[in-house]
Parts: sequence; structure tokens; C-alpha cells
Amino acid sequence: MSSADSRASRISGTRQPLTGRYRAHPWLGAIAPAGVPLRPRVYAWTEALLLALAGAPTGIDEMRLAMLPDAVVRGYAGVGQSDSPPPAWLGPALAERFPRLAGELGRDFSDLDAELDHAVSIILRGVTP
Repeated sequence: MSSADSRASRISGTRQPLTGRYRAHPWLGAIAPAGVPLRPRVYAWTEALLLALAGAPTGIDEMRLAMLPDAVVRGYAGVGQSDSPPPAWLGPALAERFPRLAGELGRDFSDLDAELDHAVSIILRGVTP
């Protein structure tokens, strides 16, 4: 396994504990981060990400990159929370103003793990030579 593949695997492995945090506490996604984290768990996964990023290509700010997975997971946290379909008026309203977005309304986002794995792989493709 190349060092880039190994790094990608280590970084991907940090997604599951982060996802578990939002699954155990769905209300977390509604809370906007404010200031420096005060909980040791946040520091633990940030440390794990920084260690996984060791040896990243030159020019990549490892701390900024380490902050991305939390932002991605937070963004997806609410997507899988609702079992109700979008309101009937939303499709026509979007189709009129945002036709490209309207075409995505019927998409199934219920497999949060698959969506997050895909999002993390996009991030990693951007940092793996």
C-alpha cells in the first residue's frame, strides 16, 4: 500500500467515530460551532486526523484540512434525519428558479454512510497526488 493510500485509509477511518457522534446526538447538527472546542473528544479526533495527515503533500495546511471532516459530517447530519418527503410546493418552486437543483430532489440520501464516504473520498482526491 502506498503512503498516499495508507494516509487516505487512516483519514477515512476517522469518519465513523465522527458520524457516530451525530447519530447519538442528532441535535448537534443544529448547533453552530462558536469559538475553540472545549471537549476532549474533539481534540482527540483532531489529533487523530493530524496524525493521519502526516506526510501530506507539501503546501497543504494540515490543520485546515483536519477541520473539513467535521464540517462535512455536520453538513450531512441533518440530511438523513427526516423520513418525510419534501413539501409538494418545493419541486415546482425549485424547477422554476433552480432547474438543476430541482432535478436532484428525488435523490435518495438515506444511506448517510455512503454519502459521507463519497464526500470524504472527494476531499481525499483533492489532497492525494
